Amino acid sequence: MPEEWLTWQQAGERFGLSPDAVRMRARRLGWRTQPGNEGRTLVLVPAEAQVRPRERSTEREAEHAPERSHEHLAEVMRLVDLLEAADQRVARAERRAEQAEQRADRAEKRSDAADADRRGAEARADQAEQAILAERLRADGQRDQLEVMRVRLVTAEAEAKAAHDRAWASGEQEAAAERRAEAERVRADRLEARAAHEREDFLDAEGRTRRELETILERIAQAEMQQDRLRAEVDSAHIELAEARRAEDERKGRGRWARLRAAWRGE
Repeated sequence: MPEEWLTWQQAGERFGLSPDAVRMRARRLGWRTQPGNEGRTLVLVPAEAQVRPRERSTEREAEHAPERSHEHLAEVMRLVDLLEAADQRVARAERRAEQAEQRADRAEKRSDAADADRRGAEARADQAEQAILAERLRADGQRDQLEVMRVRLVTAEAEAKAAHDRAWASGEQEAAAERRAEAERVRADRLEARAAHEREDFLDAEGRTRRELETILERIAQAEMQQDRLRAEVDSAHIELAEARRAEDERKGRGRWARLRAAWRGE
């Protein structure tokens, strides 16, 4: 039979064992495990696996009953019960560890999503700041253009005054110079009005951009707070997982098999 990924329930049905017993055997034999698509753990059953249900100690005692006293048999049964209870505790600890790993994975995914939202909000904030800078540059250009027109107006007025002084004998030239000066004044007034209107538009755009930037910054702060909560949840899941594994290591170090063999031999 080739290797096959099975759930603990499926493996127990194949070998005639409970799911917890299969889980303990798989850990002792070093079988590979991985999380399944439905959140259930899968175990890779080797092709040569021939796991058999553990014989009850009562059957072994029946075979050697003539060689052992009743008290010795009671002690062995008590140790067997303790061993089975320890196996059940370890199985529960392993299930809690698996659940803790799954919660840690989900918390890390939520943390990654919150971090992506925060990066997107920061990018939008950068774009808003660039838009404000562009509007400021445009307003500066309008002010420079207005200043040039003012200089031209002053120059036209000076020319008109000079023409007036020179054109005592030529009323037509004086009138033409005044008309040109008046035309420059009108043009400057229109440009100044347009610059004022554009300045108001810029101030409105800047206000809207600033409000949008404040909203984005608030969303960034909320995303960072959510990310901190998710990180705390991940840390808690990791601590729970470490405690479950430490409990399993302590159980393995008790040497229960050595005590059972000693009791079996009557030492």
